Amino acid sequence: MNKKTWGVICLIGPFILLMVALVGYAIFSFVLVASGFDSTMVGNTIKTILGVVGLFSMVALVPGFIVGLILLLKK
Repeated sequence: MNKKTWGVICLIGPFILLMVALVGYAIFSFVLVASGFDSTMVGNTIKTILGVVGLFSMVALVPGFIVGLILLLKK
């Protein structure tokens, strides 16, 4: 892949990961509460994994934006 493609991936990737984590967390929480299994070990594990994905996307947001801009602006 060329630099422009990696630049776009670096710019958009953290936002997509954040949206996936937020939507997945909301859907999974709703399903657990509706089914009555809110405090199971599997539920807590999946919520933790989605929380870590959201944390990673927030940490990667600023460096990804900077690297993406650099890659897009280079010739």
